[in-house]
Amino acid sequence: MGPLPPSRSGHAYLLVIQDLFTKWVECRPLRKATGKAIREAIEDLVIFRWGAPRVLLTDNGTEFVNRDLRALAEQYGIKHSTVPPYHPQANPVERVNRVLKTMITAFLDRDHREWDRHINEFRFAYNSAHHTSLQATPAFLNFGREPQPVSLRGREDVEIEDADPANWRERMENIRQLRGWIVENLEAARAKQTRYYNLRRRDRQFAVGDLVLKRQHILSSATQHISAKLATKYHGPFVVHKILSPVVYELADPLGNVIGKVHIKDLKPYRE
Repeated sequence: MGPLPPSRSGHAYLLVIQDLFTKWVECRPLRKATGKAIREAIEDLVIFRWGAPRVLLTDNGTEFVNRDLRALAEQYGIKHSTVPPYHPQANPVERVNRVLKTMITAFLDRDHREWDRHINEFRFAYNSAHHTSLQATPAFLNFGREPQPVSLRGREDVEIEDADPANWRERMENIRQLRGWIVENLEAARAKQTRYYNLRRRDRQFAVGDLVLKRQHILSSATQHISAKLATKYHGPFVVHKILSPVVYELADPLGNVIGKVHIKDLKPYRE
């Protein structure tokens, strides 16, 4: 997220990382959104705490697509994948960003330089909140217990009760069954969201070798005498080079040069 107003600590960006299975979130304010800073944050917040992930999914910004992240993926055996350009819906962390922005706004007064003051509290609140799709909290799925509630406006004294270690072992033995239950909840939530999304969606598929037109994303430029409103909506044709998923395609120009991945919503058939 960013750039944001530089804080008193010099931070202008907020790096947000989420585990897609348990929805657990890690956050770190950054002074600069560079590949080196992001690599150090991923190692500190994820790899050296939780272990190396199998897949790292990011957007296509230069802060993520660079030699530092490529070296990170090679060193730890991580598959680095990117979402299709101009399709933020494919990045689940965008939803988390909206929640965090709401939290930051609620705790800001007139001085926006304090936006990074309560990041740790916000992270705790998110990880200990009940998620509808999970039917549980991210904290419970990772630790087998609910963390002691705290107040962001003020802390209260709490009493610590002795617990039977046998109860802890029993909870941890049930984690595997719980994870299966979470898979069912996630599939049910995904099916529900897919049903609502498909109400206004036209079913369209392309095959390798098909000619397609690709939607243009042009910005207006007074210096170049270009108006986005007057630009053609699609350009091409391009050739479907590879099918990456039912909704993501890799395109190539007529000379066979790969131009990248595109979401199916930005494509339409080419007709001479």
